[in-house]
Amino acid sequence: MLDLKDHFIQALKTQPKFSEVHLQLALLYKDEGDDKNTIKHFKAAILSDLEEVERLEKKGDELLKNFQFQNAKEQFMKSQEKKLHCAEVYFQQSNFYSVQGQNKLTHFALKNCIKMNPTQARAHRNLGLLLINEKQLDDARLL
Repeated sequence: MLDLKDHFIQALKTQPKFSEVHLQLALLYKDEGDDKNTIKHFKAAILSDLEEVERLEKKGDELLKNFQFQNAKEQFMKSQEKKLHCAEVYFQQSNFYSVQGQNKLTHFALKNCIKMNPTQARAHRNLGLLLINEKQLDDARLL
């Protein structure tokens, strides 16, 4: 009998860049304590999202040049959805690194989360707490 992880792996065989599946696999591997596969799938989800954002924005720009405003708007909206997903992946990745005590990687993931979604309050809070713990009070105040 196939378990959830097996279904996700099967999905990746047909769509290797399915970022939502990579995120779910990363979270499953995290729960199992499989750090290597957790990191692998977080990175795959992020890479997939970033590539899709770039592709959608290029397509939107081309449509704008051809005065196809409604179609361009749709591409930019899809791009924004991918950025929000990517921000969530970065946030989950930061939680993973935080538990591991890897502050530099946690900081990096939180900064990228905020870059993808500047309104991500949880990321701002966690980054502020991280900076306070590292005695970087001036930087923490700027958040």
